[in-house]
Amino acid sequence: MSDVLGLLLYNRVGGIAYNTLRECELLGKVNREVRNTLQTMYNAAIIQQESYAKAAELLASVLRNIEVPYAVLKGIVLMQTYPRGCRTSNDVDILTAPEHVSAVAERLKAAGFRQGYIRNNRFVPATRKEIISSRMNRGETVPYILEADYPFMKFLEVDINFSLDYKPTDGESVRGMLKDGCQLKNGLRTLNPACFILHLCAHLYKEATTMSWIQMGRDLSLYKFVDLYLLLSHAEPDLCEQLLKTAESLDLTAACAYALAGTIQLFDMRNAALLRLSERLCRMHENILDVVIDPAGGKRYVYTIDFMQRIFSSHRQKYLKEVGDLGSSAYV
Repeated sequence: MSDVLGLLLYNRVGGIAYNTLRECELLGKVNREVRNTLQTMYNAAIIQQESYAKAAELLASVLRNIEVPYAVLKGIVLMQTYPRGCRTSNDVDILTAPEHVSAVAERLKAAGFRQGYIRNNRFVPATRKEIISSRMNRGETVPYILEADYPFMKFLEVDINFSLDYKPTDGESVRGMLKDGCQLKNGLRTLNPACFILHLCAHLYKEATTMSWIQMGRDLSLYKFVDLYLLLSHAEPDLCEQLLKTAESLDLTAACAYALAGTIQLFDMRNAALLRLSERLCRMHENILDVVIDPAGGKRYVYTIDFMQRIFSSHRQKYLKEVGDLGSSAYV
């Protein structure tokens, strides 16, 4: 059971496990030490959610009436969708077009945020080299950090994203995503449902198929697939059609194919409309679950074991085989 607990903790789904066991009236059948550990994760997640709500209110005041389009992403929105205690987050992600990064950054700096990293529970300012490198190679800024001192959230970290993959772009896809957004109750802006889901797909795809994330062991975090399961398990045909239409217009069919195929396999999903969408996307991108790229090295790889075999492996990199240079036709 210690291995199971480790996986739940590492994949940030301990709160979900506890809530599911409780809802199914199965807590009494679980080993006491396991049950107590899961309950601790769950209770901590509730406190962290409360702190995150305070952080969202703060950020809403910082960005109030800003004149450039932006959208908050992922956890700050999903915490309002999940049952209490089932979703946590380490930071806040903001999406904006490349030409509007400075406007958002100036608001954050005026509120006391500084660019840097948290190391040994202390703020370390980013160097100019790190700031430039992040913009050039990651499609996002070095985090903007504020010492908020909330329970379970000493520091509030905000990442400004201006690309949907690992590299900077002209921003066309980002601008397309930011059209027709919507507003949360706290005043923050987010994406429309189809674009929100597609951004989750793009984020998952970027990390799952890029060598540097695999080397860090951060490529296949289970909670990212759980997010998609939550949003898509009862997806109506109209939403699936909108996902396809938007994915095609924003050049995100590969990301969508990967994310949907992986989520469907993991959770044995039976939604007919979703299955049809996934099959159509996978016909466009054969073997999508097996391809990995290394932008820094200019190489392309494929996995030698299937998705379900490697999802919980802690040594996925050893199952990769080099098949050619990036951009070559060695593997399609």
